[in-house]
Amino acid sequence: GEVAVPYFVGRVTDWAAREDEVAAAWPMVLLGLGREDGDTRAVAPGGCDVTYTGTLSRALGRLQRRVFAAVLRRDVTSLRVTGTGAVTARVTGDVEATHAAVSEALSLLLWYLWRGIFLLVTMAWLSPHLAFVTLLSLPVLLLLPWGIGKIQQGLSRQVQEALAGATAVAVETFQAMATVRGFAQEARMAGRYHQRLCHLYRLEGKEAATYSATLWASGFSALALKLGLLCYGGQLVATGTITTGDLVTFLIYQMQFTEAMEVLLHYYPHMTKAVGSSEKIFEFLDQEEEVTPVGTLAPDVLRGHLQLEDVWFSYSEHQEPVLKGVSLKLCPGEVLAVVAPPGAGKSTLVSLVAAVPQEPLLFSRSLHANIAYGPRGWSRAQVTVAARRAGVHAFISRLPRGYDTEVGELGGQLSGGQRQ
Repeated sequence: GEVAVPYFVGRVTDWAAREDEVAAAWPMVLLGLGREDGDTRAVAPGGCDVTYTGTLSRALGRLQRRVFAAVLRRDVTSLRVTGTGAVTARVTGDVEATHAAVSEALSLLLWYLWRGIFLLVTMAWLSPHLAFVTLLSLPVLLLLPWGIGKIQQGLSRQVQEALAGATAVAVETFQAMATVRGFAQEARMAGRYHQRLCHLYRLEGKEAATYSATLWASGFSALALKLGLLCYGGQLVATGTITTGDLVTFLIYQMQFTEAMEVLLHYYPHMTKAVGSSEKIFEFLDQEEEVTPVGTLAPDVLRGHLQLEDVWFSYSEHQEPVLKGVSLKLCPGEVLAVVAPPGAGKSTLVSLVAAVPQEPLLFSRSLHANIAYGPRGWSRAQVTVAARRAGVHAFISRLPRGYDTEVGELGGQLSGGQRQ
């Protein structure tokens, strides 16, 4: 209907200019009204929107699961270098930013892209001369905003990195709140967070300026195109190349085409922002695993004999190795002392053997779930036996909910002795 109406408007314009063709014009008017009324009863667009939204939600949900799984496969050292806050921002913030931009922008971009192509073909059929003028303006309509959009894409990436940095400061402060309070560093940490936010605000200001420049460039170029078509179209009507109705029809098509281009240029920066946010996401997905997981390994008989052969280790890929070809044996009943200066990798070497951390770490779930975290499918009886052997069954039984007691984040609902 939206595409058919301009054609009938042009025909009615020609009829108004030639009053002797009244009888021939009325069928066109009635046909145009029928086409318009038929479109109002269309239900296909609603079904397409439902299908698109559902498919996109599932795809982005799958992406978030894959990002989380990729983070879990990364080496512990690389996670320590990246920072918990930055990783959290990638898994949640970047995926949400991508979802917010793509869910609306991608749908409109696809719709108006195909609509613009169809309108351009129709305009070329109606008046090749005016369509050629429109084609000449396309480089200005598209390339200038595209260049500004590339700049915005880079700024969007910097904004996401700055946001991740601010989140990292907040997470680090909250995790070490007792230490921050103990050393009276509240003001210092608040100032550090404020500095990160100021850097973020400056980048967002630059991003907003580039977005405004994109809108200004697209609006100015569209206005110049309309003025050019009016002048050139008037000359074609004067020479008899096209009729007045053809010019009116073409101008309406051109307005719809310009509207489609403006929508494309309006949402293109949103897509570039989504691309900038997704770059960090796909860095996590594309990163190769340093150590391929091989599942759970358990010997048939555990005798306590351990042997390390040719162990190499560096704190980062840019530093010299601190462990160079270290080999040793640990036999049952032996005591082995590892002596080395600070930073030589003693704790790293011990971590290859020790599986129990010095500071207990509990997950935000029940006591039963924490005790049964390693083995899968443990019953309450098996958990109770393990708790008795560890000497914690007595205090767990005194709790109001027993083994179903929620321990809170990092075991915050328990005392230090109870956590150990």
